[in-house]
Amino acid sequence: MSLLSRYVFRQIAVATVLATVILVFAIMLTTSMRLIQLIVDGGVGVGTFLHLVILSMPEFLIAVLPIGVVAACLIIYNRMLADGELLVMRGAGIGQMRLALPGLAMAVIITGFSYSMTLYFWPVANREFRDLSAIAQSDVSAALLQTGEFNAIGDSMTVFVRDRNPVTGDLSDILVHNTDNQDQPVTIIAKRGYIEDSDDGPRMVAIDGVIQQLNRKTGRVEPVAFDSYTVPLSSAGAEDLARNYRQPSERFLPDLLYPDPNSPRDQKNYGRLVMEGHKRLTDPLLPFAYVVFCLGVLLSGDYNRRGLARRILIAALGVVAVQATTMSVAGMARDSLALLPLMYALPVLTTVVGFAILLLSRRRHVPAEAPRASGMAPA
Repeated sequence: MSLLSRYVFRQIAVATVLATVILVFAIMLTTSMRLIQLIVDGGVGVGTFLHLVILSMPEFLIAVLPIGVVAACLIIYNRMLADGELLVMRGAGIGQMRLALPGLAMAVIITGFSYSMTLYFWPVANREFRDLSAIAQSDVSAALLQTGEFNAIGDSMTVFVRDRNPVTGDLSDILVHNTDNQDQPVTIIAKRGYIEDSDDGPRMVAIDGVIQQLNRKTGRVEPVAFDSYTVPLSSAGAEDLARNYRQPSERFLPDLLYPDPNSPRDQKNYGRLVMEGHKRLTDPLLPFAYVVFCLGVLLSGDYNRRGLARRILIAALGVVAVQATTMSVAGMARDSLALLPLMYALPVLTTVVGFAILLLSRRRHVPAEAPRASGMAPA
């Protein structure tokens, strides 16, 4: 890479990092509220909270890296065109591909980084994030129950707590609905209670309440008052099943492309798993495709010192259109795997179109000498 190319590459690299950091920070502000709630309502330590935030980073990076590198290329090349720097480079005989080389090099780096995220770091982080969240939420000190909300415990229990004393941890106005026995659902209402740990996991001790259970013989609900009643909050079977069964975001590529034929849940979600596997292979291609297309649009046409707003708009709209089409095709491929080739065709076609624009665009001619005034003969 020549000195000029390295000069442009450094600017693009710095702009990409800045754009990515800003976008990640913005996403974290809007999506980490549920993690902050673990500190405010649940008493989770700051160290655990920061660990959870770090484990969320691969997902954020996968989402913002294509936007960051595209924004960096558009900003840097537009500035260099407006300042006349690229015009000077063209006058020195530098062609379209050499002008685009720094942006293409940055796009290749982002593509490789994206592959490392989707194929390894993202599933590893999601696994640890899920396990750590489960530990934090099942810990007594983390206060499993969120106040003012209906909390689902496993598949058969719903718990509502109106308020929690921040000092003692005592609960008030408790409602528990248990459907372990579908024929005889149980509803527990208590004025107050507290959570304690046990060998079998966390449990809630309800005080001064009533149990309501349907009597199938009489068809009536029979309330039974109590002074103290213990409600287990750990559904071991559901937790074991949840931890043993990995979601698509927690799986590595082979587990997605070749679901377990002996797992009923894998076979039920076969299309979703296979689509997610191919998505891991196609999504990292998009940053390179976007950059090639944007550079093709931006570097084509004539020089305009007033800016390239129209070409930037065309490039941005093209990227948005490809991204929207990619998401739509991925959604449809979940139900029809015959559409999987389209997931590969979109980034490849976008790349081909971008290179075609770069190679076929008219080369600018810079005059070798100043134009002569009209009517004057050469000396």
